[in-house]
Amino acid sequence: MEHGVTRERNGSEESMISMNEPHHQTINYPEAWISEQIRGKAGTQYILSAKQLMVIDDLLDKTSYLLPQQVTQVQFDHPALQSLIEELLHP
Repeated sequence: MEHGVTRERNGSEESMISMNEPHHQTINYPEAWISEQIRGKAGTQYILSAKQLMVIDDLLDKTSYLLPQQVTQVQFDHPALQSLIEELLHP
C-alpha cells in the first residue's frame, strides 16, 4: 500500500493517511528520552494477555469505519484494558 493513496474497504473507497518518514538523526534536546529513563528495551515492551488482545481486536473492529484521529478514549474504555492503561501512564 502506498502513502497517500485510496484503498477499498467494505466496498467503499476511503482515503489513506500518509505516514511521516522515519527520523534517523539523534534527538539531543532536553525533552528526548534516554535509555535509563525508560528502563532500556524492557521499558518499551509490554506483553499483552490473550484477553487484552481479544478486546483490542474487538474494539478495533468496532471503530474500523473511523479514521485513527476520530477514535475517542471513550470508544476504547474497557475493564480488561484499565490495568494496561494505568501501567503505561504511571510506570
